[in-house]
Amino acid sequence: MKVPARIGCVALTLLLASTALPARAQTATEALAALWDTICATSSEGTLLFQRCDETVNSPDPSANSIAATGMHLEDIAGQGHGGASSAPAPAAVQFEIGGVATASLSQDALGRIGLGLVGDEFGGGWSLFASAQTGRLDHSGTRFESAFDSRNAAFTLGMDRRLNDRWVIGAALNHARDRIDYSGTVSRLDSRHTGLLLFANRSWNDAWSFDAYLGGSRGNADILREIRYALPIAGNAIAIINTSATSSPDIRRQQAGVSLDWLGRRGGWNIDLGGGIDLSRSRLDEYVESGGQGLALRVAKRTVTQRIARTDARFGRTVSTNWGVWQPSLQVGWRHAITDSAERTTIRFVDDPLEYAVGFDAQPDDRNWGEFAVTSSFTLTHGHSGFIEYRQRFAHDFLDERVLSLGWRIEL
Repeated sequence: MKVPARIGCVALTLLLASTALPARAQTATEALAALWDTICATSSEGTLLFQRCDETVNSPDPSANSIAATGMHLEDIAGQGHGGASSAPAPAAVQFEIGGVATASLSQDALGRIGLGLVGDEFGGGWSLFASAQTGRLDHSGTRFESAFDSRNAAFTLGMDRRLNDRWVIGAALNHARDRIDYSGTVSRLDSRHTGLLLFANRSWNDAWSFDAYLGGSRGNADILREIRYALPIAGNAIAIINTSATSSPDIRRQQAGVSLDWLGRRGGWNIDLGGGIDLSRSRLDEYVESGGQGLALRVAKRTVTQRIARTDARFGRTVSTNWGVWQPSLQVGWRHAITDSAERTTIRFVDDPLEYAVGFDAQPDDRNWGEFAVTSSFTLTHGHSGFIEYRQRFAHDFLDERVLSLGWRIEL
């Protein structure tokens, strides 16, 4: 009599253990395939969605639902949040400095606050203008949740700053950026453009410590093309071939802010800058409704991707006096830690679905830790002119590879 009781206890234990296991997160394709029959059961006769459903229902292939769901390339949608996700903490104007975030004041920081006795190298007491440009690539290697893509981006910044005294610099910059994402293996793509304003301030102490802060935002829009392509066997040995695309143009809003604290040491023309900070960003892609798609167009709910990234950096530089001014090459190595995971759940609905069944799926969880290095060549000429050129690259990231080239020029008025 004790054996059945023991068997019952074991069975109950196994049942409780199985219910405690975490559910496996669904990809977009898996989520749609699981709900395909439910959506098709209530589709309206005469619509293109009804025709697509009729093809899967009458297909002799038991994987018809999965074939159709895979051909919709929904993993392209899951990865849209990475568009414009450059590792740079702020627009390219911030490169007019060494180690800080947004001082935009090369004449103050890039020389390590060393007066070299050259004509025009003294710190200005008024206004300065600066302009910078950057171009880069952000490549996604592809994951279970998101499609692989190659992204190209470009940005241009024009700004002005004001030196209030020998300790305070404040300023503002206008920034315009464009991003182009091409998804691997398809004609799917995303083109975005946005324009924004950045405000920044720098406070320095005793020629060694400095504090930087910036706050900004931008608005723009995107043109999205999603390829839909699959072939499905149907009754009578025929094959239904779907080869089309769906397009949309949602609005984009971005906000960003950050602070950093840096320490500068120097000896015999060598400089070392150690610093750390936090960068915050929030990107919102408004709800959009696709057109085209031969019955497979979607309504995609709005999404907000929030990132909080802590960073530490060490920069090593050399100050060289020449007959034309001052040249300072430097090498920076830094580490980034994502404080929060920006991955979020996406919800889609078929435009032609009368009951608007919601299909939810997950994005790729963030890689919490990665590194960056940068090689910079900055210079100061006579009469208050200065500039820089920099190459920056991300490394040790699970699925993102980034390379950025920036250059800029600054004039003291």
